[in-house]
Amino acid sequence: MNAILPLEIERNVFEICAQTERSHAPTLLRVSRYVLIWIQPIIYEVLAVHTQKMRSPSVQAVQAHGQHVRHLLIGPNTSEELINACLLACPNVVNFALSYVGRLSDHSRELVRLSIHFPNIIDAVPDEEAPPPPDEVINFLASFPQLTYLNVASCIPFDIIPCLKVLPSLSYLSLPNDKGDILRMKPLPVIFESNPRLKVIYTSWRSRALRILKTVRRR
Repeated sequence: MNAILPLEIERNVFEICAQTERSHAPTLLRVSRYVLIWIQPIIYEVLAVHTQKMRSPSVQAVQAHGQHVRHLLIGPNTSEELINACLLACPNVVNFALSYVGRLSDHSRELVRLSIHFPNIIDAVPDEEAPPPPDEVINFLASFPQLTYLNVASCIPFDIIPCLKVLPSLSYLSLPNDKGDILRMKPLPVIFESNPRLKVIYTSWRSRALRILKTVRRR
């Protein structure tokens, strides 16, 4: 490639174009081999799996470019086999989001950020004391010993305290905007005390905002 601009500036131009106009990024791959090398990590940075099954070529594509994936998003009804295949093919994942509770590959032990939508494992009981979480939830979360960030995107129909106790590295917890969530069932100091490293709890439920701020300041 005969560069008119310095190579570093030219690379910045192509990377900015790929980041701001992602739908046109694949077209840039045909410019030259240099541009292909620069742009591939941007194109494959986010992998979203929305179907229960992926055709073989798609799985092969994940395996071929999985080293570039930083954000892995798994939709509902995705098979356990496919989830683990994606995890194995994407060793550099930073953010992992899914609607699933089950067995994961050992690679999950290295993940630090998780967003989860709990399936309908048990019925919510907003007017009663929260029941203990099912063993499958505890075992699932225990497979993330390095997790520092947990975002729960669904109602939590069980006591979250045992869940936090199996996440020794957790420092940030985001809970859903749901009046039936665990914040109404457990005082915030109890939640903080359940995990020594927990520093921040976030929820968009306005009535709890002041208490959260006061609790964080005491920490």
